Amino acid sequence: AVKGDAQTCVQVLDKIARLHGLPPLQDDVKIIDEVREEPMRNLWDIAGVFRSMLVSHFGLVVMLAMADSSRAFFVLGSAYVWKDLYQLMPPQRVDATVLNVISTFAPVVGLIISQRMLRFGVRTIAFVCSLQAAGALMSLMDPQVRSHWGSLLACIVLTKMTYGPLHTCLALMKAESFPTEIRVCAFAVISMVAEFSGVMGQVLVENLKENQNASSWTAHRLNLFFLLLMCSVLLCGLLTYATPGQSGDGRKLREYLPGHELKQGAIRRVRSDGSITDFLEMQSDSDSDGEHASMPLRRPNTLPNLKRSGMD
Repeated sequence: AVKGDAQTCVQVLDKIARLHGLPPLQDDVKIIDEVREEPMRNLWDIAGVFRSMLVSHFGLVVMLAMADSSRAFFVLGSAYVWKDLYQLMPPQRVDATVLNVISTFAPVVGLIISQRMLRFGVRTIAFVCSLQAAGALMSLMDPQVRSHWGSLLACIVLTKMTYGPLHTCLALMKAESFPTEIRVCAFAVISMVAEFSGVMGQVLVENLKENQNASSWTAHRLNLFFLLLMCSVLLCGLLTYATPGQSGDGRKLREYLPGHELKQGAIRRVRSDGSITDFLEMQSDSDSDGEHASMPLRRPNTLPNLKRSGMD
């Protein structure tokens, strides 16, 4: 249908209808032979989208940008310093390369665990992960913890287990916080700001060291960097938990900005598949779903009756 092959599209729909026991397309269905090409957007259209985004969701964009920036600083900064901690560790029975390979699987383990906790919401998961990472980083400020391979590996694994959940929770919130009209622009702006913050974390590591060698770290500067990472991940957790709304928890996505969509409760006619039966589709966002939940919708005659019997 997208390529303009309407006849093949009708044949495919007829076959799908037959497989589901539904009648084929009606003979009087009008097929548009010409494919209408959407005009390309110019710079003024793109600027208008950004202006609409800033006017309607400025506070939310700023809050999510700060949360994602603090997450990027924590993730990229800590990941850049692990190699130095392995090199600073006194000679042990376990090689540093083996420890690094073991800790590589930590983000995947964190994702698997957090997936089973989705019922608590992405905000709670992100906040708990930030507390876990802050506790592990605080332990790494002790030189005795960094000197033994077991305690060092445990702290690094606990910290890296939060990489995946934090990134996923914020990605879900960025995707569900904005209507479709500005979602891509808002997601791109927030992610771009976060990337700058992540680069600053890596640059800060090199500036705090006297040279490129891990032995150039001083205890004071290393602890100062750990303190910055702790503040960054805690800020990420607090901002994520304080973000208003229910974005990220599987809410119904909105299509348009406030004032651009159809009036609440407005109904437009669309076509169903297979039987081409008219049905009613309401345009509403997640905040007004409850108002229209009781509105009756006309049921197509071709659909089976799936009401439960008294024996169920």
